[in-house]
Amino acid sequence: MYGTIYNLLLENKTENKINVGSLETIHFKKGYFVYTGSAFGINSYHRIHRHLINFNYDNICRGPKNYKRWWHIDYLNDYMTIIGFLLRKTDKKMECMIANLLSDEFDGIEGFGCSDCNCYTHLHYSPSKKKILMALIDAHRYIDSSF
Repeated sequence: MYGTIYNLLLENKTENKINVGSLETIHFKKGYFVYTGSAFGINSYHRIHRHLINFNYDNICRGPKNYKRWWHIDYLNDYMTIIGFLLRKTDKKMECMIANLLSDEFDGIEGFGCSDCNCYTHLHYSPSKKKILMALIDAHRYIDSSF
C-alpha cells in the first residue's frame, strides 16, 4: 500500500511551555524542530494538508479556532510556524528509520509523535536551521541507498 512519509520543519521564535495532551506540559526551546510523520492509504495527503492549513504562518493563514487536536503535533499549531516540508510517496515504512537517524544527531522530546512505535521521538530540535536541514537531507539519502 502506498503512502506518504513527511517531515515538517518548524520554527519556534520564542521559548514556550506547551501542553501536549498526554505528554503534559513540555518546555520548547527557541530554534528549529523537525517532525517526522507518515500517512498511508487513499487519503494520505489529507493529513498533511490538515497540518499545513492549521499551523500559525504568522497569522497569514489559520485553521478554524475549534481545531481538534488529535496528534501530538497538533498542539504546536499556535506556537510554531511551518517554514518547510518534505514529502515522499513510498510503499515502505521509512518513518521510524528517519526519526532514528535524526535521533543520532539531535535532541528530541521523549514520546512525541511515536505512541504507535518504539522510537524515542519523532520531533527533533536544533538551534541551527542549516544543521537540521542538512541532517534531514542526509537521512533521506541514506535511506535511498539502503533500499
